[in-house]
Amino acid sequence: MFGLHPIHVFLNTDTLCRYEDARPYFYDYSALKTMRNTGFGARDVLEELVG
Repeated sequence: MFGLHPIHVFLNTDTLCRYEDARPYFYDYSALKTMRNTGFGARDVLEELVG
């Protein structure tokens, strides 16, 4: 069993710092979109587990 919070999948979180920087913008979708990680992160881990 693996537990990945949706915010980490959305942000493709790679570091705790990225998550902490995004916290004030959790209700601002436009701002969160600009904070997404384009490198390897939580979304990629999920895709590897499922795929």
